[in-house]
Amino acid sequence: GITDGYLSSVDWITFNSKASTSNTPQVLYQDTSNSTAITGNTNNNIAKSFLIPANTVVGGNILELLARSIKTGANNISTLRFHHNTTNSLSGATQIGIMSSAVGVSLFFGKETIMVVKSSTSTEVALSSFSTTTDRANLISNSPTSLAMNWATDVWIIIAIQNGSSADSTVVSF
Repeated sequence: GITDGYLSSVDWITFNSKASTSNTPQVLYQDTSNSTAITGNTNNNIAKSFLIPANTVVGGNILELLARSIKTGANNISTLRFHHNTTNSLSGATQIGIMSSAVGVSLFFGKETIMVVKSSTSTEVALSSFSTTTDRANLISNSPTSLAMNWATDVWIIIAIQNGSSADSTVVSF
């Protein structure tokens, strides 16, 4: 039993065995190594990407995307974007989140996007085109963005960087 607010080892095992694995947070992808530096152009470039195999995500799931960028050079802004696509390509990809640095002062910036999977073909994000660091605690006057995402097929999540100056260099650190 409980003594002085602590669970015995037996109670702990009993308590933990009642947890539902279907509601337990799962890590689908994690990579803390730096991406290849994006430099020398002002295009939107893939820095990192990962595949979510078909039927891994279902209606009722919530996905949290996190990325952080490190910029060298203060010539212009850099923009970090999350995209989704059926292939590992920006061609035909749909933007699901964006964060831009401030000119000359933001050399270290990140983005968090929360995706609420409403059904196997519909996913909601706060705003796919609004530059903010997080979807969690922002007061946004617009309605959320509904994305047509088919989770019954392979889905690529793409983290892209676009430098405002080809002289700047940016990596995605996670």
